[in-house]
Amino acid sequence: IKALYVDEINKCISMEMYKTAVKTPETISIDFIESGAKHASHYIDKLHTNRPSSVIGWDNKIWSIEECVIEIILCIYEASQIDPKSGKSLIGQLSFDKDDALAMKFVYAASNLRCAVFGIPLNSFHDTKGIAGNIIPAISTTNAIIAGIQVFQAVKILKDSSSPLKDVYCSRCPTRKGVYLLPSNPDKPNEKGCCVCSTAILQLKVDTNSFILNDFINKVLKSKLGFIRPSVTIGSSV
Repeated sequence: IKALYVDEINKCISMEMYKTAVKTPETISIDFIESGAKHASHYIDKLHTNRPSSVIGWDNKIWSIEECVIEIILCIYEASQIDPKSGKSLIGQLSFDKDDALAMKFVYAASNLRCAVFGIPLNSFHDTKGIAGNIIPAISTTNAIIAGIQVFQAVKILKDSSSPLKDVYCSRCPTRKGVYLLPSNPDKPNEKGCCVCSTAILQLKVDTNSFILNDFINKVLKSKLGFIRPSVTIGSSV
């Protein structure tokens, strides 16, 4: 939990990844993490029987940061136990299902901690379950639409059709004619000036005493060359 909600956030802040954000994210307090871990440990050792999801009306209550930490630890502990049917732990075998209590409690607690980091209002378990239930069908529907469009274009290639390939954009809202899919002719490849299509080489001289790798990525690759998520290879590592 500390690695995800403290160390990783501090790392991103140090790399100025949130410098354009309206509000800079804040890490989860170490005190909450340590207190939650201690409470979860006591529950596992059966020193007490209280946990956030055992209180009456817990699914309509917004958990505190400490309660979210407790529940994440307990969910991981439960998933790590040996399943009587398979003889293995559930870690690595579970798939998300909003009706799976264990999976949903973990997602709820983890998402609320993420919300706390970025200053987003927290939700109750019931509200989060409704949101999660809507996300999956929406993603599936969108993927199906895009996959179908890709198949249409692939058939043209396989048939060596004279019909030109199209760039097709899927709009969220219909046009005045009630159309959602907007085909257009793709731009011709810029083989000479494109760093992807060609073998272009750019020589850059910098003062390595003051110009760091993060400056190279943001100021050169992203700002000047237009890369969105560039990969930088240094020796044998990326």
